[in-house]
Amino acid sequence: MTKFEFYLHSFAGRTFKKKFYSNFVSNLELEGSEKVLEFGSGSGCLTGFILKKLNQKGVLSCLDISEVAMTILKKKFKEYENINYLLGDINSLHLTENCFDLVIIHFVLHDIPKDKRKDIVCNLSKILKSGGKLIIREPINKKHGIPTSEIRELMTSCSLKEVNMKTENTQNRKEIFLGTFEK
Repeated sequence: MTKFEFYLHSFAGRTFKKKFYSNFVSNLELEGSEKVLEFGSGSGCLTGFILKKLNQKGVLSCLDISEVAMTILKKKFKEYENINYLLGDINSLHLTENCFDLVIIHFVLHDIPKDKRKDIVCNLSKILKSGGKLIIREPINKKHGIPTSEIRELMTSCSLKEVNMKTENTQNRKEIFLGTFEK
């Protein structure tokens, strides 16, 4: 993706989907002092909303494979001291196990090749603290999405217990999956 495409996506995210993202983050029930990983942070559609929910003890780590996305994130959130930028693939970064209270996957997993998803989810599970949660929101449309059954199977096969899940419709009538899983 080019810088122009990222800026366009970022603008569209801020302008047209602000309520969609802010409502999602509001419902995360963050206390403020958590250590959070935003997996596939992209250009930061959720990042600002998460940072506003964290206090000085809370830390947000943004992980993405795109250098362009990281450049944009670093510029947009340079005033924040409680943010870390992780560039690369979760499978090769060797992050510390049992260190995050919360992992957020937001509209990312469906774009990852099916044969790579399990390794990624299992690595995300490893970096969660005991009792930590993974919250996932993904499209489940047949044309562009991931089936609910596959999401649930991936999570449980990586030692995550389903806490709750639901499906909902977006404004443009696309079905999405929202689930919380606990280590």
